[in-house]
Amino acid sequence: KYFLSINDKIKNELRVKTEPNDRNKEYIRDIQNCESVCVHIRLGDYTSPQWSHLHVCTPNYYLKGMDYIASKITNPVFYVFSNTSADIKWIKENYNFQYSVIYVDLDNPDYEDIRLMYNCKHFVISNSTFSWWAQFLSNNDGIVVAPKYWKQNDNEVSELNSDAWILF
Repeated sequence: KYFLSINDKIKNELRVKTEPNDRNKEYIRDIQNCESVCVHIRLGDYTSPQWSHLHVCTPNYYLKGMDYIASKITNPVFYVFSNTSADIKWIKENYNFQYSVIYVDLDNPDYEDIRLMYNCKHFVISNSTFSWWAQFLSNNDGIVVAPKYWKQNDNEVSELNSDAWILF
């Protein structure tokens, strides 16, 4: 809402300008040719004491978001992103997804992962500005599922949330 009048300019300025490598090109092509859903699971530093004021989205939150999107679109393909390879490994071992997922673990720099994320058509985002920017930079008008609350013990809906989002 703060920069609605210049959304297109911001998107143009912040999109990745460099050419992706061949592996990322293949992912982008696949993402663009299906009902792709970016699922960004933030663990890592959010689980450390210094960030204890932030809410860490639970597996139940992600499953509800995936269920919601699966009820609205045909044949969704869920692309799971996180901060590190260790986080992806932990997610594989500890989350019980009801859907087939593609774990994106390409050892990319952040800008390559966000490019892959913003090419997705739909989103289940975490309470992370990285997630927020990925959905914002997308040119797709897909479904966005977001956490209602972004901080622990918070009863105010975050001002980062859009009226068009589905909040859980």
